[in-house]
Amino acid sequence: EAKYGEQHKLRIGASAFLSPHLIELIHSTELRLYRNLSIEIVTEYSIEILNQLQHKQIDLALITSPPSSALITSAPVAIDPFMIVMRRSHPLATNKVVELSDVAKYPWVFINRNVHPPLHDLILQRTEAERGKPNIIHHVSQADQVVALLTNDSLLAWLTPAGAERVMRSGFVGVPLRDEQLRLETRLVTLSSNESRLISEFVRTFIKRIEGERPPAQLQLPMK
Repeated sequence: EAKYGEQHKLRIGASAFLSPHLIELIHSTELRLYRNLSIEIVTEYSIEILNQLQHKQIDLALITSPPSSALITSAPVAIDPFMIVMRRSHPLATNKVVELSDVAKYPWVFINRNVHPPLHDLILQRTEAERGKPNIIHHVSQADQVVALLTNDSLLAWLTPAGAERVMRSGFVGVPLRDEQLRLETRLVTLSSNESRLISEFVRTFIKRIEGERPPAQLQLPMK
């Protein structure tokens, strides 16, 4: 196929609110054996993207924290903390990091459940187990909506790093949440039944690009 220059196309799903850099990286990935490759990006909420993949409406996907399934195979791309966004005068605004117990003390602007049901439910379950039912004042689907809703010094909002970056341009503060269970894990996902050489080659090439961008691990010397 490569020898005769046949046209190839991949439809790639991307979770809403992914880092623009990741979307740019996957869109610009080129394959040596498939010179006439074209890529179409389809953005949606994570669970909808996973549904499209399972129905073979897309070929592979970058998904944020996909639920475990025997139907899919995934490779890690990035792990990011949730960002807790607030006004500069909020009591937590000067913290380097915040814990779930800190966040639970204040009223929330929180994500709609349809954005990511598993993460939404996990956050509420963890919070209720540790501190009781959270005080959710507003529900949002888009990061830009947060700017109009953080109207006082007690409110805080849950956002992805990409969403927080946009909101912070309007003068708000973002503090990472330190929690091993509540994280945003971006994974490159394909069907377990995939037998396409094109898809397999694309996955290998993209993961190699991602690994090439990661800083080398530093040797930790013992302290005297």
